[in-house]
Amino acid sequence: MTKTKKVIITVLAVLLLLAGVRYARKSYQKHQVFSNSDFLSAEEKVYGLSVIWETAKTYYGMWNQVPDLDWDAEYQAAIARVLETGNLYAYYNELSAFTALLRDGHTQLGCMDEDFQNALRTGRGFWISPISLRYMEGAFVLGSAPRSTLAQIPLGATITEINGLPTGEYLEQEYGRYVGCFTYGRREEKLSEKMLLSETAKELTVSGFAPDGTEFRAQLSYAEHAGKREQLPDDLSMELKHDETAYDSFKSYVVADSIYVAEITTFANSALPEEFAAWMDETRDAAAAYILDVRGNSGGSDGNAFAVLRHFIAPENMGTMTAYKQYVDPTQVTAALGIKDDFEELELGAEQEQYYQDGLDMYSHRYVLPYEESLSVPEFTEGAEPEETAVRLCEKPVVILTDWNCASTGDDFAVFAKGAPNVTLIGTNTAGGTGQLLLAELPGDFRFAVSTYQCVMADGTPVCNNGVRPDVWCEQTVSDALSGRDTVLLKAVSYLESH
Repeated sequence: MTKTKKVIITVLAVLLLLAGVRYARKSYQKHQVFSNSDFLSAEEKVYGLSVIWETAKTYYGMWNQVPDLDWDAEYQAAIARVLETGNLYAYYNELSAFTALLRDGHTQLGCMDEDFQNALRTGRGFWISPISLRYMEGAFVLGSAPRSTLAQIPLGATITEINGLPTGEYLEQEYGRYVGCFTYGRREEKLSEKMLLSETAKELTVSGFAPDGTEFRAQLSYAEHAGKREQLPDDLSMELKHDETAYDSFKSYVVADSIYVAEITTFANSALPEEFAAWMDETRDAAAAYILDVRGNSGGSDGNAFAVLRHFIAPENMGTMTAYKQYVDPTQVTAALGIKDDFEELELGAEQEQYYQDGLDMYSHRYVLPYEESLSVPEFTEGAEPEETAVRLCEKPVVILTDWNCASTGDDFAVFAKGAPNVTLIGTNTAGGTGQLLLAELPGDFRFAVSTYQCVMADGTPVCNNGVRPDVWCEQTVSDALSGRDTVLLKAVSYLESH
């Protein structure tokens, strides 16, 4: 054998070995998520369920939303189902189903395990749905699909039936028990998300009509691997936008020459108050009006939300809401739990040390007010007003764009803005899920987040499962999406130019 052949064989052997290691890693990850019956002991499975049961029983702030729910009986019934789970994903689904009984989209379950998160994000190890649905104009629409599906069904097609059932009914039957949100639009979107991944192969018979009205009926299959997919455009009405600037905490651009737009996708970024204030100083003289686009905002800090609104609305003119008094101060408890492992190493002042120690005491005692008393005699307290700060008020017209994916602090933002002078909300209802969260750790690297109080708008409507209705209802249309037009942004521009 020549020296060259030996080198080639050696290289091939190394490549095969690396490929084997890579395959083993992939197989191990799939095994961990889907095939490992020993992922948690029976005791750990029941303990995780028990943490959710006890944490919600102690801290959940919206029991009046579920008057017929026998939480203790549901807990006992869930024990057997949890013990039967054979992998992490099945366990996640059962805990999610138990959590969903609380009928609050803000209360939720998450998993911090990196392999599990990667599997959910990439679809690795799952069977992938041949259709990805969006809820638009009161119907389920094909928003994304692989080319094999698009050969039979075009993007933007309305899916009226799946496997012989109306699409909404099919989604409720298959996935309804896992989704705790019941806000219009938000629930439909969450059900659609849930159908994207499956542990097993599935066949779908899909019926509906294309954007041009042509009817179709197609046989589709879940795919073992995620392939390239095409989707309805996300970047809409780009030709209208100029002077685009990306800040750390938001993005801005100008439309119609003098309408300045700020896209704020989260209120969690601590840089937002300072960056937004600087932007206001730069644009105040040139702007004829402002648009604050909080569609899809995932939430964050109410303080940051106040900091933005404070430029346009005086505190006394902000919308208000009341809240059920929580059983403990969840902010204090969460802060204390966050540093409990480093408590002795931190150099805290006496006042700080007492604050955190009181938070740990609250957690160990579980509640301040007796549980049954809190349910039978709910107490209300006005939401805290923001601190007065020296902010120059801008009285130019402002439109706020909302949708049913604007959640948590996004909900609060809409509540505080609604009804204020010179401010108009355009879009759809918000997500309908807010209330200070308390986090609890579970085995398997799970986290359970529970809403500790209920927010009620000035007219007595709970934010939960309702969201905040806009002043002007406007949804993204399918025809505009296919043409690359942002229906809601265009509506806002037209509104500002005519008022």
